[in-house]
Amino acid sequence: MDALREILDWLNRNDGLGIIFAGLTGAAAGAAVTVAFFQLTRMSRSSQLQALQVLYSYFDDEARRRLRRTIHEKIPVAGMGPLPSEMDAEGWDAIEQTATALDEVGLMIDRGMVDEPLVMERYLEVIIPLYPKVYPYLEERRRAKGGGWQYFGTLHERARK
Repeated sequence: MDALREILDWLNRNDGLGIIFAGLTGAAAGAAVTVAFFQLTRMSRSSQLQALQVLYSYFDDEARRRLRRTIHEKIPVAGMGPLPSEMDAEGWDAIEQTATALDEVGLMIDRGMVDEPLVMERYLEVIIPLYPKVYPYLEERRRAKGGGWQYFGTLHERARK
């Protein structure tokens, strides 16, 4: 510590060297800020890429498509499916998995993790017809569980605008 203090005192006594030292310190600090900025930008892009991969898995994965097909087969028209008490286990599983995935998509949009126009441009035709079909079943589960799937509802409202 004393050696560092001696060096700094010597630099202060020699004004020209002090100015050079201050300039080098400023340049190093500027370089550190630049590197940190590029690292944050890369991390941000990486997070967005991960969110888009999750989004793809929620909509374009074959298993998710099968779940949506099951919902459309069991509830061909909104309000015309079986009563929630009469829905079979396969139907409930499809409804809950699909609603949970779309709830997470709504949450990602709400938190700014994915771009809303991108989701709406690509998946509007999935969101709009699906929500009215599953709404009565979700309400039944909300009463039983004390809530849930609010972001799916918000996603549907945004899609209808």
